[in-house]
Amino acid sequence: MRDIRNKGWFWIENSLIDRDDLNPYEKLLYMTLARYCDNNGKCFPTIETLMKATGINSKATIVKYLKNLEEKELIFVVRCSGKSNTYYLKNVEKKEDNQFNSNTSSLNEPVHEMNNTSSPDEPLPVHVVNSKETNLKIHNKKTNKEKNKKEKKPNEIQEFINNLTEDNEYKELLFKYIEYRKNIKKPIKTILPIKKIVKDFPNWFVLDEAINIAMEKEWTGLEPEWIEKHKKSKVFNNNNENKIAESKDTSHLKVDDNFMEQMKARYGL
Repeated sequence: MRDIRNKGWFWIENSLIDRDDLNPYEKLLYMTLARYCDNNGKCFPTIETLMKATGINSKATIVKYLKNLEEKELIFVVRCSGKSNTYYLKNVEKKEDNQFNSNTSSLNEPVHEMNNTSSPDEPLPVHVVNSKETNLKIHNKKTNKEKNKKEKKPNEIQEFINNLTEDNEYKELLFKYIEYRKNIKKPIKTILPIKKIVKDFPNWFVLDEAINIAMEKEWTGLEPEWIEKHKKSKVFNNNNENKIAESKDTSHLKVDDNFMEQMKARYGL
């Protein structure tokens, strides 16, 4: 049967609905942001727009759950003074901790002897230690430390960019480049590359040009030398194409009819 539904629609990942760590308000707010996003995952609805779209009549509630989405790394927020913030949506798949897998049976559990008796003739009490539980606690503790370490760096980068004195359009380009690096599986992990980019490309125009070239060529870095070399190569290729086109122009080789008649008469043709 032909689909006769209205084509004004957007899609949302199943994993958003499946996540049990998000409450209904957070899911609704994420879906509403997705509704307003462009092809780059960017949108800038006002708080009032979000209130109207979600049916949530409290500004404080909207702000609260936007902050929750940001803390759960589902969105990037570029805070703008005097106008609405810009939101970048991130993937909604939940990062699961590696589960501890043990085939150890209770027969293999270690036994610790504890001598609390005063008489050598009395039997020694036995304290059974569950190795699975102990190893799981150690594993979880290690995993949490690694997770906290990983989570700290993106927040540090985001905070660094938000505190820059450059305008919001410039900051949006930096976030765009960060998302590009994540998409090609080469994420930026510290603020050092961002500092270098700000130094090498100090204004919006040169940074926008550099990022577009990097995305076109699928580069993993932004170097002024690469950009200049690419631009010169492009100019050189364009000049060669023009020369080739000119060389194919044979209009100057045309001979008028009078000349041909003279040649025929001269050589008896």
